[in-house]
Amino acid sequence: MTDNKDELSDEVVRKMVVKDSVSRLQQELSRCQSVYSEKEIGEMTRYQLVGLVTLLRQMNHSTSSCKNKISDFNPKNATFFEDDNVNKERSQSLSEVADSGVGSLDMPRFGISQLMSHSLASTRDDVAVKLELMQFQMKLDRDEKERVRVEKERIRDDRERKDKIDREDRERIRKEEMDERERVRKEEKDYKDRVRKEEKADKEKKEEEDREMK
Repeated sequence: MTDNKDELSDEVVRKMVVKDSVSRLQQELSRCQSVYSEKEIGEMTRYQLVGLVTLLRQMNHSTSSCKNKISDFNPKNATFFEDDNVNKERSQSLSEVADSGVGSLDMPRFGISQLMSHSLASTRDDVAVKLELMQFQMKLDRDEKERVRVEKERIRDDRERKDKIDREDRERIRKEEMDERERVRKEEKDYKDRVRKEEKADKEKKEEEDREMK
């Protein structure tokens, strides 16, 4: 279902997201953002997927599965909860199994030993989950630092490229001005040499005429 409001709270969206399976969450995350590769998505735990998909749906203003590419998706804005490692739609307590009327305490639908093992494993994995959460946050921080570093390098390279173009333009203009001054100087020199030769030739011719008249 889709909410028509501009803003959807994390809690409202998350209640819908946690009902989806890991495979559906992976598909949605892969389809709607370009920060993480399919390989990285495949290595994420369930609570990481829930946190990221919840953010995607909030940005898409919808509680239902996101179908659009979210261009300004930023993982640092996501919120993660350890409890999201459990699929809320499919998990059942021991009392729910007993009250369901399916099977008996001797042979419940999922098996008592299986549920107890799941509970013990969840308790045992709390530290591991916290560590994963911390490592995931550290990865987000590293990715953000890397993005900032790459952006700074791009800005620096653009500035250096612009400075180089400006230097080359100034050098070209300086050379053109020098060439123009040299051209003008040479033309003036050639003109003066030509005038001097013509004056000398005229003078010699007049002197020759004067000698002939005498």
